[in-house]
Amino acid sequence: MCNVQGILKSDSGPFSQSLSNMAESELTDVTVEKNNTVSVYPNPAHSSIIASGVQNAQISILDLLGKVVVAPQVMTNQNPVKIEIETIPMGMYIVKIVTSDSVHTSQFVKE
Repeated sequence: MCNVQGILKSDSGPFSQSLSNMAESELTDVTVEKNNTVSVYPNPAHSSIIASGVQNAQISILDLLGKVVVAPQVMTNQNPVKIEIETIPMGMYIVKIVTSDSVHTSQFVKE
């Protein structure tokens, strides 16, 4: 169990020792993987944006409500990728980049 402060508490019972062991062994051993840095620029943008650090990815642009405004495009060996945004209205948008092992999102302003 966790109390309000997020501190692990063990109760007396059949699972208390298992929970305690899990907290000591699994929750304290963290491995962080570094992946390629993805950049989206310029921001603000007028007619196009560039996504760099992207390979074999599906790229789409969403409004702040999550509605797709530029259909997903599959990019294989292009890096950087130029995405045309002339047809979308001015406002704030999200670029969603999905690869086989990660999802990257970035916000930009269309002027």
